[in-house]
Amino acid sequence: MSAQHSHPAGSLFFESLERAGSGIVMTVSCPDSVTGRLDLFSISNLTGCVWRVEGTLQPTGEVHRGTLVGQATNRLMFFRLADAGVDSDSDGLSDFREKWVHGTNPSNSDSDLDGMGDGWEVRYSMNPHTNDAAGDIDGDGLSNLEEAGLGSNPRSDDTDGDGLKDGWEAANGLDLLVDDTVADPDGDGWTNLQELRRGGNPQVAWRADTGGTLKLQVTTPLRGF
Repeated sequence: MSAQHSHPAGSLFFESLERAGSGIVMTVSCPDSVTGRLDLFSISNLTGCVWRVEGTLQPTGEVHRGTLVGQATNRLMFFRLADAGVDSDSDGLSDFREKWVHGTNPSNSDSDLDGMGDGWEVRYSMNPHTNDAAGDIDGDGLSNLEEAGLGSNPRSDDTDGDGLKDGWEAANGLDLLVDDTVADPDGDGWTNLQELRRGGNPQVAWRADTGGTLKLQVTTPLRGF
């Protein structure tokens, strides 16, 4: 095993790196300038450009300690450490994850300029290098860009799990992040879920959106046959 460090202060280094059963135990010393968490990266072939995030080491006083289960192999492995809290463009990805893992620009929160932040795209397994703003992964009628703006999940057609599809909630001015199934914003006695099922508008009382006539279809079993 081999290890290398990377930190602006140049004083971040491994105290120890040793096998322990089926894992690896490492102890790291770091300066006060570290934000509190250290990302640990590994790679087995330095000719490749993509490092793997193994985990995050938590501080114990001035020392960080972590255990990697199942990483004690006989192959050569290289490790890197970096401050997990350095995020120059505030996109939710550390500068080092951007450079070493995702290949995105740590100085630009939207590397592909599609209107969706790099961190958001990575979180939902999208491609931060391709303009996919117009796509609709979950088929809920909202584009990826619209989902990003609303804070909803582009991979779930019902982000809050309330039985009301994201596209329908957005089109009718409801909250995609809150279970408002039983709410009745127009005060007509019909819940949002009932409005959805009858094809009504949850923001307009039924007398207005049906012309004052409410049609119901009732099915009953035939008797006497």
